[in-house]
Amino acid sequence: MRNTWLAAAVLVVLTVAAFAGVRRNGFVLYDDRKYVTNNPHVRAGLTAGGVVWAFTTGRASNWHPLTWISHMTDETVFDGHPAGHHLVSLLLHAASVVVLFLWLQRATGALGRSAFVAALFGVHPLHVESVAWVAERKDALSTLFWFLAILSYVRWIETREPGRRAAVVVLAAAGLLAKPMLVTLPLTLLLLDVWPLGRLPLGSPRATVLRAWPLIVEKWPLIALSLASTVVTFLVQRAGGAVGSLERYPPGLRAANAVVAYVAYLRKMLWPSDLAVFYPYPAGGVPAARVLGGLAVLVAVTAIAFGARYRRPYLLVGWLWFLGTLVPVIGLVQVGIQSMADRYTYVPLVGIFIAAAWGLTEIAERAGAPAGGRSTRWLYVPALVLVLLLDTRTRAQVRTWRDSESLFRNAVAVTESNGESHLDLGIALVESGRVEEAIAEYREAIRLQPASARALGRLGVALGRLGQNDEARARFEDALRADPRLGEVRTQFAQFLLVVEPSTRRPSSSRRRSGCNRASPPLKPGSGRSGCVRGAPRMRGRRSSGRSPSILTRRRRTSGSDGSRSAGTTSPKRSRSSGRQPGSTPPTQTRARRSKPRWRDPARLDVST
Repeated sequence: MRNTWLAAAVLVVLTVAAFAGVRRNGFVLYDDRKYVTNNPHVRAGLTAGGVVWAFTTGRASNWHPLTWISHMTDETVFDGHPAGHHLVSLLLHAASVVVLFLWLQRATGALGRSAFVAALFGVHPLHVESVAWVAERKDALSTLFWFLAILSYVRWIETREPGRRAAVVVLAAAGLLAKPMLVTLPLTLLLLDVWPLGRLPLGSPRATVLRAWPLIVEKWPLIALSLASTVVTFLVQRAGGAVGSLERYPPGLRAANAVVAYVAYLRKMLWPSDLAVFYPYPAGGVPAARVLGGLAVLVAVTAIAFGARYRRPYLLVGWLWFLGTLVPVIGLVQVGIQSMADRYTYVPLVGIFIAAAWGLTEIAERAGAPAGGRSTRWLYVPALVLVLLLDTRTRAQVRTWRDSESLFRNAVAVTESNGESHLDLGIALVESGRVEEAIAEYREAIRLQPASARALGRLGVALGRLGQNDEARARFEDALRADPRLGEVRTQFAQFLLVVEPSTRRPSSSRRRSGCNRASPPLKPGSGRSGCVRGAPRMRGRRSSGRSPSILTRRRRTSGSDGSRSAGTTSPKRSRSSGRQPGSTPPTQTRARRSKPRWRDPARLDVST
């Protein structure tokens, strides 16, 4: 037991050291505003009203009330400082590392291999996105509940205490309230029944199904929770517009991308380079050669794992863990516009780590002394070297999340034809005041995605800020033609018209003298009055001296039959800005000097994933 807790302490140190740089990171454009900085319910902190909102909202196209409550708690404690949010995510990740080590060591009795699996999980660069991104708090929080549920399940198998089984259900429900990724928890428990718990010996397909049925039935509360969460999540995501249509993502494209994504995740696990916050779909579709090659890899690995199911069941369990836990996010039901995402590997890679740890150890044992011999301890050295190398790569990847500009610059540098990241980089540059650089990024995004209404609208915003109003208006109109229903563009165009259009109108000289706007119609001849209609806005310009009478003062004057004003019926009130009588002739107005209007975007809209 002493060695167990010593190993757990070392794992915490390694994990915290790898991710310590997150304390210097800030919030980013990608969903952090939607989740925290521009969310009034979260910014208000943990309140009773906020908790009710968390359980009833579908904001961000998800239903995860515990995630919202977690963010509210951070706001209460840290008052909007991003370092506090990052620190909590890191602590949750470190706790998941320890719990993973504890349940795996308890189930297998192998301290060294369990520690190696947990270390890989703790410091792998593919997991930076789940830890360094504040909006991905749901990953770290839900995974902690997932691993706690597995630990309780292992202890229930040992003791058969009803409280342990109830704890499994409660922890599973809590995990689903943090993120619906836990819908595959029953599958992972069934795989653990095969190995290492040994409750489901493998045999012929028919015998295996007969043995598995009672184990499936005992998990019915978890299966019911998973089904309910699946239905709720689909309905919320569809209502939020996050579910991709079959017209845009045909079934063939989804299946082809899923095959390629599985292999891409394996490649990035073995060689974690070119990691980005966003991976776009290939512009011309997924190449057939990549699909066939990926399919060959998946079939070959599956055949090897299935063939070794009797002598090395951990290979099949680890491989099926990887394949099965990725199913909800592999793209068969397309949510969002990304082709894949690093954060989706957070739990699935545990299966590959298990297969690798036990497989490499067995190879070393067969090459040297029997199992448990001292000759296998030499594996600790290369294992530690590998962990330290991954630690170095993770530190570098954490730095790319320092701010929005560095995040999206990295994305456009390591991916191809990434119009979405060019667009988001442009937004980050606009907010830092570098509008000309942002326009170049917007134009590149439009070149890659000519029908992107968001890119066209943002280009219109930037052009409006530089006073290029004619081209700005043209880009807004292009955006509305591309997607007439996109609310973000319609709002931006309306703001542009409200600010720019009135300032470009030039009233006639007579109306400028009378203080009338061009939009104010003249009074009808013979009405006995002249001037502006009630409520019309006044034009303000430079005057040589004094101030013209107010509209209400002019309205109190009477007119003769020929339309001339009678000074005798004027109100005795004096002008507020000069000592002359209101009936006296107003001084001549000088023409106001007008410069070309520049538009400042009055609203910063959220950037959706």
